[in-house]
Amino acid sequence: MFTTSIFRFFIQENAPELISRDISFFHPQAGEPLKGYVLQTKIQHVQLLLTTNAMPVSDIAAMFSFSSSSHFTKVFEYFTKETPTAYRTQHSHLV
Repeated sequence: MFTTSIFRFFIQENAPELISRDISFFHPQAGEPLKGYVLQTKIQHVQLLLTTNAMPVSDIAAMFSFSSSSHFTKVFEYFTKETPTAYRTQHSHLV
């Protein structure tokens, strides 16, 4: 998929070098700034984790390189309009 390949390209392969050069080309191609795209993609992956396992929210925040659990919660709420804990409760696939 396009989003997966772009995420892998920017996050997993040489991200610091690419981002420090010039990211202005990204906005017109993806329709949004790189930072917003990366955060939204992280949150989509977090949503999957929250609904498919019982890993503590603080561990998920650390796994996705958020500076703190409170920052993670603010970003998560911005994109989903719910806290991570509320999202897990509402959408969990755990038995």
